[in-house]
Amino acid sequence: MLINRLFLIYAYLHISIINTSHFFGGTITWRPSNNIPSGSTVSLIVRKRWSWRRDYYSPMCSSDTISAQSPMMGDFTSLSCLSGNCSYWTATTATQLYCTDFSIESDFSSGEYFYTTPIPFNLSFIVSFTGSSWMPSLVVGYSGSWSFRSRINTVLRPDGYINSSPVAIIDPIIYKQIGVQHVYTVRMSDYDLTDILRCRWATNQTSNTNGGDECGGVCLGVPGAVLISYNCTIVFTLTIASKYAAVALQLEDYYDSASLTPMSSIPIQFLFYGYSLSANCTTPPDIVGYRPNRACIGTLPGILVTGYIIARTYCPGTSIDQFLTISPIGMTKSNVTALNSTTYQITLAWTPNYSQSGPQVFCAIAVDNNYISSNQWCFTYLVNATTPGIISTRSYATQNVSRPRRTGINIYFHDANISAIVSTFDCSNASEITYTANTILVNFTTAPWISGHSYYVIFDPGI
Repeated sequence: MLINRLFLIYAYLHISIINTSHFFGGTITWRPSNNIPSGSTVSLIVRKRWSWRRDYYSPMCSSDTISAQSPMMGDFTSLSCLSGNCSYWTATTATQLYCTDFSIESDFSSGEYFYTTPIPFNLSFIVSFTGSSWMPSLVVGYSGSWSFRSRINTVLRPDGYINSSPVAIIDPIIYKQIGVQHVYTVRMSDYDLTDILRCRWATNQTSNTNGGDECGGVCLGVPGAVLISYNCTIVFTLTIASKYAAVALQLEDYYDSASLTPMSSIPIQFLFYGYSLSANCTTPPDIVGYRPNRACIGTLPGILVTGYIIARTYCPGTSIDQFLTISPIGMTKSNVTALNSTTYQITLAWTPNYSQSGPQVFCAIAVDNNYISSNQWCFTYLVNATTPGIISTRSYATQNVSRPRRTGINIYFHDANISAIVSTFDCSNASEITYTANTILVNFTTAPWISGHSYYVIFDPGI
């Protein structure tokens, strides 16, 4: 009887230890609701995004919990202030989130929560999220603690505006073949378009920007990896199959190239998963149509937005097993549907609310049955903004327009008589294109017109 009791006690403790390993990474970012100073305080939008083992919380994240935005998931610990002007930090809320995405195959769920808090001008302080434990099967930091630090700064910039932190949108798990050198770039962005962005390894040294432990048990979690700071590129080789390597970075923004101190510092932590490839074909799938990568779409609160993501495979016998997504709160995704033997689709549905006004990003990665994944594909919904329309009987739009910053946004002139494109202009940089108020002017240096032919014009989304 004593042996049986000891066995039951051991089994209980063993199960408890396994269940505490549930963390998959995340990030903390912030920006002002208006970057033009007014009054004595600024309304900061603080955004938290974490990923957890899906079966750790009950009920598990599903399409139903995403649609209902209930129940919330995550730990009840706080995003607390560590140093600086902490008396003004009142947003010590629990780090629970609304579930936004999940993967049954990879057993994780991700969520987001954002809120607005008033902070006086000319303050700087460090906020932190710590806990235990990271998921198991890590190369470095097996079931170790996590630690995130973000530096918030309301000191006015030299140009007189309020600063925003950098941002990077990354899925919690990136699949990579073992024994092969990889080059992976974390795509950094910033609402302050002129800032100089850099990234560095998170450390646990008191000499870093945030004065202490930024990475818990996963500091330098990718053995042998090299980081190129100015464009946040990681060069690395995974060596062990079915193991995860944790990446812990700090993204920092500088006013200009001469600046020595960052205006803000934000954490981002995610995982590489190593797999052994048995197939001969290594061509990755890619995401095609219906919107170009990094497109921006205006939409209004309360209006249902629908769309779809299509991926194509190129290796014989492969299929798309899953789409790893990063979604706004409340967006639902369908199961993967095969359109034919090489083409697969998920459908999106979302009704944004007024609290989501501003940019809301969606990203997707297609993963095939050999763990080979596509490049990340993203677009941004600009909530509470309308998209300019073209007045069919006039040569102008319904509101003012401006030149897109993203390349590859084209105007095509088609000759209907011969079913051919006769001229193409990239609106981001073509000297022949001029944006004036609500008009796009096209100046042909050599006109392609043929007398008696009919022509029509096609605009890429984002013109």
